[in-house]
Amino acid sequence: MYETFGEFDSAEEMLDVIDALKAEGDFNSLKILAKENGLNFNDNDVYVDTFTAAVGKLEVEKKEKAVKDYEKKIPAEPIVEYLTSRCMEDDIAKAIRKKSKSLAECLKHVEAEARKIVTKDKPYLPDLTVFNMALDYYRK
Repeated sequence: MYETFGEFDSAEEMLDVIDALKAEGDFNSLKILAKENGLNFNDNDVYVDTFTAAVGKLEVEKKEKAVKDYEKKIPAEPIVEYLTSRCMEDDIAKAIRKKSKSLAECLKHVEAEARKIVTKDKPYLPDLTVFNMALDYYRK
C-alpha cells in the first residue's frame, strides 16, 4: 500500500515531501505519492490538507485485502462514508491519518465491541452505534 513513500502520520508531513518533490521537478514520484495516498494528481500538482489526507487514507485502505476479507462480517463502505463525513472535523481527520490507526483494525475493534452488546434477543446494532464505535477506535 505505501511501498514507495511509506505511511505519513499527518498532512503536514506529506506536504513537506510534496514540496520537496515539486522543488526537484520529480513529478513522476509526486504522481506515485498521490496514488499511494488516495490523492488527486492534476497538472503535475497534488493538493493535500488534513481532510484530503484522511479521506485519501480511508479510500486506499478500503481496497486492502484485509478490509475486503473482513467485509464478510462488517461492511466497510458505510463506516468509511460516515468517517469521511466526519473528516470535516480537524481532530477526526488527524486521528484517522495517524500511522498507528488503520481501517482493518477499526473493523476488528467494531466487531469486538459489537460482540459485547449483540445478543440472540437483539441480533443487530443501530448504524449510529457502529459508527460511534469506529470513531472511538480512531480517537483512542
